[in-house]
Amino acid sequence: MGLHLPSALVGSAFAGCGFLLIHRELSHRHRLTTKWELQEYAERQWKEWRKSAVDPISDSAPQNVSSIDPPVTLASITSTWNKGIARLRDLTSEKK
Repeated sequence: MGLHLPSALVGSAFAGCGFLLIHRELSHRHRLTTKWELQEYAERQWKEWRKSAVDPISDSAPQNVSSIDPPVTLASITSTWNKGIARLRDLTSEKK
């Protein structure tokens, strides 16, 4: 007698879903909403994070974007890219 793996997986998933649904209905009797406690906690954390992330942005003065100098120039990026592509071509080319 062997274990039929698909049946075991379906049965486990069904039992787990049944447990969670029953748990939600029983816990609803003590709570005002049908949301999971973990979901409510995550929503509170998300709202606090969004509030803390928005406050500094709205309070700060707008910055001049043109005053920010890029650390590298476009020419150096292009030359580095071209060198890398040339190395890849050399590695993949067939030399006899």
